[in-house]
Amino acid sequence: MSGVAKWDPTSCLAHKLETQRAMQRQLAALALFVGACVAWRIAPVHEPEPIVVIVAGIGSLLLLGEGIAARHQRDGAIDCADDLILSGFLGQAGSTPID
Repeated sequence: MSGVAKWDPTSCLAHKLETQRAMQRQLAALALFVGACVAWRIAPVHEPEPIVVIVAGIGSLLLLGEGIAARHQRDGAIDCADDLILSGFLGQAGSTPID
């Protein structure tokens, strides 16, 4: 965690949520890739290449690791949100068209 994010709960929360969203996109892309590898492996059209099994296995391990890291980011975002609440955050509300 950077020095600014360590002391500023707002920056910490923004950073953690941004990282969490990026990880969720990576998880979705990796899941699609692993799914395509599995579909290629079970396709009855032709005999699949042995490398497809290896790539799907490595992709599955990466998917697991990325999921654990995303869970860690989520927990960190919850901690930052708690810090923000406990610090007595007073949002700078501007006038809105509804006012």
